[in-house]
Order: sequence, then structure tokens, then C-alpha cells
Amino acid sequence: MTFNELQKLLMNETKVLLKNMTFLDSKGRDTELFGYPQAADFNGLPGQDLLLQDKEVILPYFLVRLDGVEYRKKDADDKNLGSVVLEINICRTDKKGFYLLTTAIERITHRFLTDPFLQSFWCERTINISFPKKVIPSYFTGEIEMFWNLPELETGGIL
Repeated sequence: MTFNELQKLLMNETKVLLKNMTFLDSKGRDTELFGYPQAADFNGLPGQDLLLQDKEVILPYFLVRLDGVEYRKKDADDKNLGSVVLEINICRTDKKGFYLLTTAIERITHRFLTDPFLQSFWCERTINISFPKKVIPSYFTGEIEMFWNLPELETGGIL
């Protein structure tokens, strides 16, 4: 299994964990939380657009970003470890925006602290949560950094 598979599994698991939460677009209408691997590609994607500093942005969305992989990490008993950041971005004009964001983050964090397995991958108990210091009113962003144990890469012939 590869870290690309981990990224897909985390995207699917995040959608399941947050499916019954109510997210709003920039016009206050209910919408789903869109997920993207590595970076958001806003060209031609469904969703409601929002003008933010003359740039078109689709909110709400989350990213599953692989920040790095270290095979045979020496200070971790020769484990294969991947650093994954799950970033959540929402728009909420009422006072519940930060609460909604932290609720989503807590659901995801709780899931992997209580059940760290995701098929053949498993999450370390060290999970970091951060929020940006510069805040734009009505826009809320948070990040969850997780460290995932990766199974050994399978070896085989070159196709």
C-alpha cells in the first residue's frame, strides 16, 4: 500500500465523519464539505464561489496533504512514517463558525485517537492541531497534523 492510498482513505473517512454536519456556502445555503488531495483545484469544480480578495474560492472544503514520508526512520524503531496534514476551511457569518470548525476537528481527532487503524495504516497517538494567527472574519481554518505508520512497500518486477 502506498501513501497515495492513505490519502484516498483519509479523504473518504473524513467525508464519513463529517457527513451529518451542516456546512454553509458564502450565501448561507447548506452544502457539502468538498475534499481535495494535496491541494485544492477550484477550476470547474461544483460548489458555491466566494469572492475573497479578488480570488474565487470554493468553501467549505478540506485538504488531505502529505507533507513528507520517511522510510526506516531511525528514531522510531525503523518504522515507515508519513506526516499528513488535514486542513479544514469553512465560511460562517454567525458566531458558530469557530465552534463548527473545532467540532469537525474533534470528530476527526477522536476517531484516530480511539481507533488508530485505517486498513493497513495506523496513526500515532501524537496529533497536533493548529489555527492560523491571522484571522479573516467569517472564514475559519484549522489543521490536524497526524503521523501515520506505512506498511512496507511491496517489491516486484517493473512493468
